[in-house]
Amino acid sequence: MSATSFNLPVINCIWIGREMGSVHAACLRSFMRHGHKVLLHCFDEVVDSPSGVDLFDANLLMKREEIVAHKKTGSLALASDIYRIRILANGMGIYADCDVFALAPFHDKEYIFGWDSSHAWSIEEIENDFTIDGLVNGAVLKIPVGSELLEEMLRATEDRHFIPPWLTPARIRKRRLRKKFGFPVPVTRQVWGVIGPIALTYFIKKLGLTRHVAAPDIFYFYRPGNHRLLLNDPELSLRDMLTPRSKAIHLCASGGFPDNIMPGSPLDEILRI
Repeated sequence: MSATSFNLPVINCIWIGREMGSVHAACLRSFMRHGHKVLLHCFDEVVDSPSGVDLFDANLLMKREEIVAHKKTGSLALASDIYRIRILANGMGIYADCDVFALAPFHDKEYIFGWDSSHAWSIEEIENDFTIDGLVNGAVLKIPVGSELLEEMLRATEDRHFIPPWLTPARIRKRRLRKKFGFPVPVTRQVWGVIGPIALTYFIKKLGLTRHVAAPDIFYFYRPGNHRLLLNDPELSLRDMLTPRSKAIHLCASGGFPDNIMPGSPLDEILRI
């Protein structure tokens, strides 16, 4: 599975559940509209998967018992962080979150990821010099098979008691002692994103790969705390929120959207395209 008739890479998405909803379905359709083959990885039948999307049995890459949720938030992003790296390790194409709406084709590159500085990340376990330039978001992701970056991410995501190397030496020693004596700190109880965007950013910087990171406007429009209100504002259009070179818009749909989508709003536009 390498390309469509337009010689574009396959877009891989994962959905955990039986119903994805209209916004996520519209996002998958957006990639097909631009010529991509879309492969939806799922553990169960997704009843509202768009016509034309190919399904992949996610059980082949991850056992159900491996699906983990963050203890504090209940988010399944941890499972997604693990799964997307397995997609890349198997050379299946580009990974994209189900809430990424494509505005243009994604042409293949060795590395595909982008800066996302709009999040207010906790610095409890991240040193200040590590966060000064923001973080790399993995909602759109491609890392070459066999690369040092992919190997680092595989080690991080496959370790359920991952010890972040960016912690202070004293904290690392403490974590190692806890692990040695049978009281490790699971990733489910660590800071959100520890094996996702935080680890990705750390290893990209460590390996000197920041030249490959796309500018924030390519995949991630600026999102203040009320971005969902902006998406439902009838006085805005989708292009009002982007730049001419934007290739996608990451909707951050994990927090949900209003039940009543305002006619003429960016969200309404997304559903109608």
